[in-house]
Amino acid sequence: MKNEAKLNLDEIISQAIRGKVEAQETLFKYYYSTMMNICFRYADGQAEAKDMLQDGFIRILQSLKTFNFEGSFEGWMKKIMVHSSIDYIRKNRKHITVSIDDVQDVQLHSSNTNDAVEMMSAKELMNLLNSLPTMSKTVFNLFIFDGFSHAEIAQKLNIKEGTSMWHVNNARTLMKSKIAKLYKMEEVSNG
Repeated sequence: MKNEAKLNLDEIISQAIRGKVEAQETLFKYYYSTMMNICFRYADGQAEAKDMLQDGFIRILQSLKTFNFEGSFEGWMKKIMVHSSIDYIRKNRKHITVSIDDVQDVQLHSSNTNDAVEMMSAKELMNLLNSLPTMSKTVFNLFIFDGFSHAEIAQKLNIKEGTSMWHVNNARTLMKSKIAKLYKMEEVSNG
């Protein structure tokens, strides 16, 4: 049965490569949720996520001829969607620079934070992630969810590796602080 589904997907991809609109629509509908979730991680709202999704799917359709039927088609699509989302951010947003002096150094009891995260719904976590400053959210997504190294992130976003590391740390610190406020956890301030 799995091979049958694989053959069907390969046939749909082949038809989409040949420009068959029905096959392209099938791919769009089948992968819509997965790709939209990627866009939501980078977007500042639903409208922007939809714009990113549209740009990403256009790029996927334009790149279909380069897919060599080796490895995961979904993984291949995700990579293109992430790169497209990054390009969208670079093109449409001004980078907001946060001074290191503007961020409080907050430490939380890690077991309490983990317990709070386990109690949160996916929607609450997404809202929390979306409340981060744009650049910190983007770098955090690339590093944590998409597995890019700091060197790769630095190259993609035209920043220094140290800046990438700072944004990941900033995102973690801000998220821990927001979780603490949501769940009224004990904070230990260092500074």
